[in-house]
Amino acid sequence: MNIKSGYRTTEFWITLATQVIGIFTIAGVIGQDQSTQLAKAISDIIIILAPAVIYIYNRTWLKSKTVNN
Repeated sequence: MNIKSGYRTTEFWITLATQVIGIFTIAGVIGQDQSTQLAKAISDIIIILAPAVIYIYNRTWLKSKTVNN
């Protein structure tokens, strides 16, 4: 079983984004209502984009393997 590095997972990026939003909320940079909406929007974007990025990465890797062989 191949386990990904932590920074390569969607869970990592969603957690990082929500932590940054939490820090901004505590610091008073954004309001609590805004932070909730922003956290939801960022997690939705990451979830939507992750499969596309993974597909592009895998296709690039596969094509580089066929060219080098």
